[in-house]
Amino acid sequence: MSYSRKGTLRAGLAAGGALLLLAALPASSYAASGDFQYLRVDTHQNDAISDPPNDLCRTIPGNAINATNRTTAFAIVYKNTNCTRANRIQVLEKNGGMWDSGSTLVVAERVCFTAARPTPAQLACESS
Repeated sequence: MSYSRKGTLRAGLAAGGALLLLAALPASSYAASGDFQYLRVDTHQNDAISDPPNDLCRTIPGNAINATNRTTAFAIVYKNTNCTRANRIQVLEKNGGMWDSGSTLVVAERVCFTAARPTPAQLACESS
């Protein structure tokens, strides 16, 4: 085999290996683009979580009494630190979904972002 064919073969194998590595990355390595905007319970000031990672249940600093999801992912808000189906408050749509605790004053302590629309039976996100 000539040196140019060996070089081409090596380059092809390297490119194929790189594609396999990219395909093996977990979905949680991707991040939603945009802001999750909310009203803090502790200060009654507006705040935001920007470009959050997907599939990771994270604390909402200061907790929230309402929120607008302006990210490219669905946002699931939870009423306490256990991100389980039983503690799910609401799923907020991508690009503008809203939640307001209203007169019931439900406080959201955690949020999880996911690229796919969550089903009622979906398992909880990974806690951070």
